[in-house]
Amino acid sequence: MNRKRLLIKIFSRSILILFLLGFLLLFNYAEVEAVTIFIDLDFDVTPYNGGYLLENILLTLENNTADDRHIYTVYLYCYCDGSEVESKTYDVGDLILTSKQENGYLEIPLDDWYVSNPCDQIGVDFETDDESFPGEIFDLEKSIFYTVDSEPLDFGSFFSPNSDSTISLNPITNNYTVTSGAVTYVIAPQSAVLTIEGEGGTEFSINIDTTTATIYKGGVVGAAEMTVDNFVTNLTNNAGTTDNNGTTEVKIGADLNVNAGQVIGDYSGFFDVTVSYE
Repeated sequence: MNRKRLLIKIFSRSILILFLLGFLLLFNYAEVEAVTIFIDLDFDVTPYNGGYLLENILLTLENNTADDRHIYTVYLYCYCDGSEVESKTYDVGDLILTSKQENGYLEIPLDDWYVSNPCDQIGVDFETDDESFPGEIFDLEKSIFYTVDSEPLDFGSFFSPNSDSTISLNPITNNYTVTSGAVTYVIAPQSAVLTIEGEGGTEFSINIDTTTATIYKGGVVGAAEMTVDNFVTNLTNNAGTTDNNGTTEVKIGADLNVNAGQVIGDYSGFFDVTVSYE
């Protein structure tokens, strides 16, 4: 979360004045701190019931003043493109934010908050015993409200070949070809599928961070292995735009390199994908 702090100071200055009488006068201006309360807000976002659930909301306050402050109510506001679209009120009783001399630190956990739209700003305000008690607005990346679900890249089931072979899976057609060697399939392969959910009309790009992945028998590193490379998506230049409903599927294919007489078994591994939002 972004954290905004305002600290105004008048820095100490020394002015040296030489008088004809032969003595010096040294003037020092005292350093003055502005009355300041620091506010921070943390939360997690989970898609829920067509909207988003803000969970584990934690409001943190730091008091840089000499006075205790009493907090009775917390208000949260969801802003989108400069307009307030949703809000939530929390009655917190009578919480005391002690003075700077007495620690001056308070954490306020808040109940989950359901919002139906992604927020690009969240505002925080208070009902307190002090009208000068500040509020705060936090700028958010809308991408924190976007989610990516995945289904695995599955090369299916086939007989161990007599010669080194390569199986290429096309993510556009979901068809496979044996580009070298000879492989007899029992269960056809399936492309990996990423389901991107967010705001409609959002541009995004995909980067497959793995050049070559190794898959191992039983998923155990050091066991019999095969390699997977030449990862490719069904997107043009690995870039796309979410539909009007904010949901888009991206398919990923690759090449599986099978050794002659490959040890029979179930093989598994991982590859990394990064989704970036414009």
